[in-house]
Amino acid sequence: MLYRRLLNKAAFASIRSTQAHIYCRTFADVCVQPATRPAGNSKVTGILLQRYQALVDTQRLRPDAQQQACVQQLSQLCDQLSAYSLEVEVFQEESLKYLAEAARLRAELKRQEAQALAQKKQQDAQRTGLWHDMMRRIQPQQIEESSPQEVALMTARAREGKVQEILGPPPEAPAAPKGLYLYGSVGSGKSLLMDMFYNVITEHGLVPNKRRMHFNAAMLELHTRLHKLEQERREQNAKKMEAYTQQVALEQLKDENKDKARFAQKLAELEDPYAQHQKLAKMARIAIRTLGRQRMKRSPAQNSELLAKSNAVILRAAAQSLIRGKDGDVSLGWDMPSHRSAAVLCFDEMQVTDPFAAVALKGVMEALLEEGCIIVATSNRAPWDLNRHGLHEDLFGHFVQNLLEACRPYQLSAEQDYRRLLASDTATAFSENYFFPKGPAAQAALDKRWQELTATQAETPAVPLQLTVMFGRRLQVEQCVGGSARFTFSELCNQVLGAADYIAVAQAFHTVFLTDIPTMSLKVRDQARRFITLVDELYNARVRLICSADSPPDLLFAGNLNEEPIIDLEQLQYEGAVEGSRLRRDLMAEGGVAPVAATANAAMAAAQNLGGMEEKFAFKRAVSRLHEMQSETYLASRIRT
Repeated sequence: MLYRRLLNKAAFASIRSTQAHIYCRTFADVCVQPATRPAGNSKVTGILLQRYQALVDTQRLRPDAQQQACVQQLSQLCDQLSAYSLEVEVFQEESLKYLAEAARLRAELKRQEAQALAQKKQQDAQRTGLWHDMMRRIQPQQIEESSPQEVALMTARAREGKVQEILGPPPEAPAAPKGLYLYGSVGSGKSLLMDMFYNVITEHGLVPNKRRMHFNAAMLELHTRLHKLEQERREQNAKKMEAYTQQVALEQLKDENKDKARFAQKLAELEDPYAQHQKLAKMARIAIRTLGRQRMKRSPAQNSELLAKSNAVILRAAAQSLIRGKDGDVSLGWDMPSHRSAAVLCFDEMQVTDPFAAVALKGVMEALLEEGCIIVATSNRAPWDLNRHGLHEDLFGHFVQNLLEACRPYQLSAEQDYRRLLASDTATAFSENYFFPKGPAAQAALDKRWQELTATQAETPAVPLQLTVMFGRRLQVEQCVGGSARFTFSELCNQVLGAADYIAVAQAFHTVFLTDIPTMSLKVRDQARRFITLVDELYNARVRLICSADSPPDLLFAGNLNEEPIIDLEQLQYEGAVEGSRLRRDLMAEGGVAPVAATANAAMAAAQNLGGMEEKFAFKRAVSRLHEMQSETYLASRIRT
């Protein structure tokens, strides 16, 4: 080994003597010096404030000091985005030049290394004499030979060190401006202001990549993208196995003499994908055991820090494609550039509804923030009050800390629900679309509305239809005519349906009739949860909702407010399946799940979940949206008719 190292040092010394002309070149000679901070686009300066003030002046919005202050912050963010996009463009140019020069230097160094080693071998072959003969004899006994892999690794490390020495560090990505996290009471205008911000950056093209997504749609698209990645992995494995079987078949055809020994040798030389997978699995087990031993040597604080930073690699790939994709097409967004690009994600109704959402939200958000994506989010909860749903305290705490570092929290609350105020001015529209209490009169009024809206297609009878949802599932629609569909509450909210089904309904129909909505109680959450999700998706798609119910919207969820805390059957079923029907305290002792209430915040969140606080919070939003959906302003804003 010592002899080999001496030879390598001699070879590198020879290289240094022949490449002095390269060392004098620096990255400053081949790349543009970092530019000063570009100026923003003057055309967008103050435009968001102007649009908001125009809505106030025309009495379409009521004056609100908190909203105006929020608009000012969003307007400043627009100016920062314009400058940030230009900075990123400069960074991209510098990165491409740096990578090109680094590739050129590597090729030059490889060429000179090959020349130096060839000269060294030629000199060794020409050397004769007693000393050299003696060294050749004793070398195998005294010096351990290095493997080709070790020599190649040492050479590559030395080469990369020389590239770094010549070019210096790569260009540093510009710091992304801070986003905004809007939280507060229902109907205070959070989504409205975020949409105004998104419209401005879209119209003026401030960033190349931008998405405006609701929480439910984002989680469903993330599911689909993860499914796509898994399908691609399986297809690649299938192709490898197919290529392997073809190679085996070719060797069998070549073996005309039926030489079994030769065929066995050839078969051993081929790469069996299954055997290769087993080797990788064995290597993974060894790596896990090694990490476990290293973890035992570390302090608890070090273990907590590493755990907090951990995320699934597949979530990073899905997040990068998510921000570069387009609505409704998961095949887009997979062309990953080698450099950072400016991006904005407007995330409506950020929430944590289940354990998968907790893990996925952490992984996706942290991956986007590392890529320099700017987050503008709305939520009814402050970042530190988001429900962690059993996610380890270190993991969720790390996510909240990163979110607060990347976004400025801004509380936007109002004493009055502006959606209700908007609907109170249009009582006529409310009486024509929401019928209560249930009974013959309400049923007759709803049937009359159905006849009125479908009169233009009277010759077309209401027929059943199957909607394609996702992953090959289908949803049965018993009555539909043109763009109108009719359901009972039981058909949509008393079946095993979810956001994907309701999004399919909202995309297929511009008008939805929903009959027999009961006054919901907190005894069983599943129906109420589904109804809230249905209202959210119909509202996001600007679908007209005409319904009959037991009570007005304000009393729909006030069924029995004095009831005992509810038993969450769906959550209980999920935990039983995942935890193997064992007690949570037993799993805590084994390290399987995080403690129920390890901190004061976690204890408060657990108590709120048991008391139905999460549902009560969502009920207010659903009631507010039900009021707005009956207003003339909402009906006039619908894109589809």
